[in-house]
Amino acid sequence: EGEAIVSAVNEVISSRFGIYSLVLGKNLTFQNVPVDLLDYLGVESSMACSEISELFPEVVGLEPDIMEIISGLMEKFLLGYVNRIPEREIFFNLHVYPYEINKNAIVVIEDVTESGMSLRHVQQRRNELFLANMELLHGDEFISTLLNTMTNPVFYKDERGRYLGCNTAFAAFVGMEQHEIIGKTDHDMMFPGIVSLHREDDKDLLVSGGERHYESVVKNCRGEERYVIVSRAAFPAVGGSTGGIVGVMADITERKEMEDRLAKSEESLRDRNAVMENDLRLARKTLSALIDETPPDIPGCSIAVRYQPLEEVGGDYFSIVPLGEMGAAVFLCDITGHGVTAALFLSLIKYFSERIFFTCSNDPGGYLFRMNNELHGYIASYFITGLYGVLDLGTIKKFRFSAGAHPLPVILRKNGKAEFAGESGIVIGFVANATYPENEVRIFSGDMVFLYTDGIPETRNKQDRIVGFEEELLSLFERGRRSTIEDTLDAVMKSLGEYRGDVPYDDDIILLGFEIY
Repeated sequence: EGEAIVSAVNEVISSRFGIYSLVLGKNLTFQNVPVDLLDYLGVESSMACSEISELFPEVVGLEPDIMEIISGLMEKFLLGYVNRIPEREIFFNLHVYPYEINKNAIVVIEDVTESGMSLRHVQQRRNELFLANMELLHGDEFISTLLNTMTNPVFYKDERGRYLGCNTAFAAFVGMEQHEIIGKTDHDMMFPGIVSLHREDDKDLLVSGGERHYESVVKNCRGEERYVIVSRAAFPAVGGSTGGIVGVMADITERKEMEDRLAKSEESLRDRNAVMENDLRLARKTLSALIDETPPDIPGCSIAVRYQPLEEVGGDYFSIVPLGEMGAAVFLCDITGHGVTAALFLSLIKYFSERIFFTCSNDPGGYLFRMNNELHGYIASYFITGLYGVLDLGTIKKFRFSAGAHPLPVILRKNGKAEFAGESGIVIGFVANATYPENEVRIFSGDMVFLYTDGIPETRNKQDRIVGFEEELLSLFERGRRSTIEDTLDAVMKSLGEYRGDVPYDDDIILLGFEIY
């Protein structure tokens, strides 16, 4: 009767508090392992699991420490935040304590999944901060390069009118070196043409913020009068107060001198627009050649694709390549930005992708490692995320993949429940020799696997809320489950449109779906 009471108490504790306990013998074996513990750990109940290393392979190599617990040489043993992914992801702490009654040991399994997931979010936030710092480091260099390549004069001053900096075009206009201008005022430089730009409304600009645009006549360093459009705006200081004024000068002298030829200029502008529209059409055809929206036939699964570029040409790319009887390989990436420039950059990515495929088709981590090093040095202002995976449809079906800051795959199980798979590495192309962990998830007949770009989770509604990367996104796929993968993708896109309402899309969307037979 006493053993029955203890058993009942243990059952209540394990079910309500996620705590299990076992007696460990001197030979590091268990006598009885409860079925509910096997279910919790995702271990087949048919396995013997008599040795501690069979039930907990995480302790392999630590057996001497556990023997010291049994021998009384150590008071306790702890292996913290062990992570497993059976049907659902879990974290647990493994405790071992001496058991004085028969000189054995007590093994206690404490579920800490909630705090483990929180720890993962903290690690993800650290990655985000790391990327933000890297972006700032690249940003300073990028901004300096950008300003100095602009043909229009650009300057910025503090609230007292002292120059904090300028680009080379402004320095050439003034007739001084850039370092000589810093710290001076217009009066210090004795340049009346620039002094004339100080109007009374600049005082109001520093107080009220906003922007000012006006035309003015100034003299350049050669004494020539030039018509310019001056655009000025206040920029904030670190504390939030007004830090100063940034200004851009656009020389419109020639436009003023050619006002009598305006009609011809308008005609020329229309011709340019026609050329740009033709370029867009050509870029669209080029991108269509880069992205084959018709998925290949892969034995063992059905594939469906939904591709929705934001503009005439977009910044998302994917390819699906058959791997014979093994299954298929899939590469999906997203470049910030849209239009012709992004499409041209995609052609470079397609070139690298096809070249890397020949040596790394079955190695997701190696594939992204090489892609990262190929792109490192090419990227200036572009931000690349990507995912490469292998859909193995052999006897034991699985999906192996590596991701670089890309949204995680969603697995929609046959029972209708959706779950995220694996974890992601850092963005592609920022840091040389970055490594990307390989993830593996089991899939079964009737499951559906979804890959997508962040245009889906970042879709906004009228309340300026996004779908997000967590439960609402999983719910979107669960609600969209239909009998075929084609109908499922249509239902997901329809549900996404209903969530958005009349708010326009602000990013490209690619949605890939794989239905496993």
